[in-house]
Amino acid sequence: MRIALTIIAFTLLSISTYAYAQGQAVKSPPVQHSIINNQPARAVREVVHIRNTQADNFNIGYIEVDQGAKTTVHSHPAKQVMYVETGKLQVTLAGEDYILVPGEILVTPSWVLHYFVALESSKIFEI
Repeated sequence: MRIALTIIAFTLLSISTYAYAQGQAVKSPPVQHSIINNQPARAVREVVHIRNTQADNFNIGYIEVDQGAKTTVHSHPAKQVMYVETGKLQVTLAGEDYILVPGEILVTPSWVLHYFVALESSKIFEI
């Protein structure tokens, strides 16, 4: 959990309240605050439940999956950072299999085909 929060903190720190353009401070949009556990869980399938918060240029998702849950083979235009909080996943990324356990992170490049199978009930953060 500490690693996930660290990743989120560094991500959010990179989105500063002020941007500097030619030496002058420029006010950015208001700060966005949400509590991920208060977000409604959206059932993608009976065995995959997602809570997420959307920002201007990224999404943070908290995904709970039952053992045996499997996503479809897919890709997307943005990189994806996956952090396993609990459980065990087999992620197939560009045809190569990775077994992820708590504390591990996998970065999926843009447009690379991937999917996962939950080898155990799992909780995952995705950015």
